[in-house]
Amino acid sequence: MAGALNWYQLDLGDAMLAESELARLIPQLKACPKQSATPELCIAAYRHQSVGMHCHLILYITEAVKQSLVLVNPVKFTRCNTPNYTDLTVIIGY
Repeated sequence: MAGALNWYQLDLGDAMLAESELARLIPQLKACPKQSATPELCIAAYRHQSVGMHCHLILYITEAVKQSLVLVNPVKFTRCNTPNYTDLTVIIGY
C-alpha cells in the first residue's frame, strides 16, 4: 500500500453481520476511481481482525475514497496508519 497517503479505518462490527454493510458500500467504493480526478489515490481494502473474543470486519480507505462516499457518515472513520498487507482483501486500487 502507498505509504504517503492519508488512511482511515472503519470497524464495521461483527464480521458475520458486517458482510451486508460491506456489500452495500462496495458499489460506492468501486465508483471512486471513475469519479476522482486522481483515481490512482482511490484505494480501499478490508480484513477480518480479532477484537476481543470476536472477529470484526475493518474497512481501510484513503482520503480520496473518504471524500467520495455519500452513504457513510465520514465522522465514523478514524485516521490510521497505512494498513499492513497481511490478510488484506483489496476492493479497489493496488
